[in-house]
Amino acid sequence: MALTGPDRGAPVAVRRVATALAGLLGLFVGGALLLASLPPQSLLWGFLVPFLVMVLKAASLLILGSRGWRRFARDPRGALVAIVAFAVAVWAAAPERVRAAAEATGHSETQGPEKFPTSSRS
Repeated sequence: MALTGPDRGAPVAVRRVATALAGLLGLFVGGALLLASLPPQSLLWGFLVPFLVMVLKAASLLILGSRGWRRFARDPRGALVAIVAFAVAVWAAAPERVRAAAEATGHSETQGPEKFPTSSRS
């Protein structure tokens, strides 16, 4: 408001505008230094995580305002059924996820350390 307010010509307002612009310039220089020094993957996460938070918030506002959510939240037993179903699905998918992770790293159930190592001493 210092730039467009009623006291826009006063020295106090000019000082407030100058302070705000100096702070903005400092943040701009700091951001430029971080862009030059951080690895690209860190920069990508720095932009994607806040964007993901905004998208999830918008989705939750859409869901919470719907008739389906009010019907679902009316009875706590419905939430209990959903939580139990989710837990069972995660429990059932766990072995598949472990196997997929092992295959991605090149390990399998047959590989691994030798259970009974035999050492040949000469």
